[in-house]
Amino acid sequence: MGKTEIRVGMICCYPPEKASQGYLIMKLMPQVTGVNFIKIGSFNSNADYKVNLKSFTLAESIKALVIKENLDLLHIQYIAPFFGRYTLNLNLLPIYNLKVPVVTTIHEVQTNARSSSLYSVLKSFVLKRIQYQILKKSKVVVVNNHSMAQFLKNIYSEANIAVIPEPCSPQVNKKDKIANNIIFFGVLSPGKGVEVLLEAMNYLDGYNLCVAGSLPEKVNLKYLKKIKKIIIRDKLEKKVKLITRDWFAESEIHNLYSESDIIIMPYVWGPYNSGIIKDACEYCLPIVATDVGFISDPIRRYGLGLITPVHDPKALAAAIKEVFENYGNYVDNIVRAWSQLSYVEIANSYKLLYYNAIK
Repeated sequence: MGKTEIRVGMICCYPPEKASQGYLIMKLMPQVTGVNFIKIGSFNSNADYKVNLKSFTLAESIKALVIKENLDLLHIQYIAPFFGRYTLNLNLLPIYNLKVPVVTTIHEVQTNARSSSLYSVLKSFVLKRIQYQILKKSKVVVVNNHSMAQFLKNIYSEANIAVIPEPCSPQVNKKDKIANNIIFFGVLSPGKGVEVLLEAMNYLDGYNLCVAGSLPEKVNLKYLKKIKKIIIRDKLEKKVKLITRDWFAESEIHNLYSESDIIIMPYVWGPYNSGIIKDACEYCLPIVATDVGFISDPIRRYGLGLITPVHDPKALAAAIKEVFENYGNYVDNIVRAWSQLSYVEIANSYKLLYYNAIK
């Protein structure tokens, strides 16, 4: 492999920033042997170097760190809000002109505009162009599942794309007893389709739902009001528990998942590989998800649960019942996936990728 150790500048929002990807990266980096990571993060991150990720001078700051730390490689965790909504990530592109190879993990693929508003259409257009440049200029682009890779290949066929799933570390053993407890966990936003799940609860007597939604932005409060109205309108108070936080602590997440039997992902929009799938594997919880975006790929590939049509509460309810009826089979599939998705396995994939990238 040439060098016995390489130095990688990992650009990401690290804890205590409210970004789940930062927590995962912090767990993964120590597992990658032969690589010395230099953490480059935002001013509020627990990073080795803190820079303004949203500044138009970001590339100048990164260039200085490449020289100072003698970095062999940069690895950018690309989540659009990390690098500024008002700059539309244009500040990121000059980094790819530096004299150092860049690996980019794309966590959310830019597909179509979420609405027909002029702002949304223009924003989508700019982010798609930036995505194209990232595909073109990255030494390697990493995505977490195969359907994302194929979509990006269709945009830029010459892109060097590697599929490396998110790692999981089992947090619980297989359950001996289940209690018809289902959970939605994640950011509470219109794209998550919680209203469809609530409607499905009208067909699920004897089942209990926990909606645990984080509200990192005030814009999500309007959607929260909508959810509360549906719960009251359909008289679901006895079977639906609603918990909201700005951000959930790891200990609370552990308790919520430990009390649940199935994870529901009723999304109506999903151009990403959701971290909830990793959570489901770690807590040995089968999944029922909608066939939207790129979410279904790993669920089908590893047999983690069932996929249902979008905006179909009856089908969603039927799938939930079916998963409970065949609960043991899905749990066995999850256990089989643990070895393929272990931190050691994923860390070795990154080590090989890094060494090949600097050849």
